[in-house]
Amino acid sequence: MNHQKNLESKKQLIVEEYGAFLEKHEKLAPVAARIVSLLLIDNKNALTFDELRHSLHASKSTVSTNLKHLEDAGFVEYFTKSCDRKRHFQLSKSACKNRQDEMLKLFQAELSILKKIIDYKSEINQFSDSSKQNHLKGNEVQYSEYLTDLIEFLSQHEY
Repeated sequence: MNHQKNLESKKQLIVEEYGAFLEKHEKLAPVAARIVSLLLIDNKNALTFDELRHSLHASKSTVSTNLKHLEDAGFVEYFTKSCDRKRHFQLSKSACKNRQDEMLKLFQAELSILKKIIDYKSEINQFSDSSKQNHLKGNEVQYSEYLTDLIEFLSQHEY
């Protein structure tokens, strides 16, 4: 029984942590972010409205409003079982893929711009006089290393 409580506490901490992450990076409302987090971490294939409400300690209207928003945004979908009027909510099959695709597009766009910056800096450094170059050398080296490291990191992954 104690182990069960520890697991439940650990689950709640992870739901909160990932929920906070989704709030910040996906611009989701707090309860919506925790719904997504809970659906991801729970061992069941899907959760009913009452299970979500109970786990999140939220009102019916709050859970209902946030589920509707998540459905409209394509994060969540529901199904019903025969002879059961309850809706069972699960993460949308395409939600994770769409999110990953958007992140990859963002990385590709940033990588492209960073490469242009490096090319520009190389070109301008060829034409700069040596006095200016010596004056800016410390900052230029720092920024060039940063850009080079960032480009290397982004380039290591196949997009």
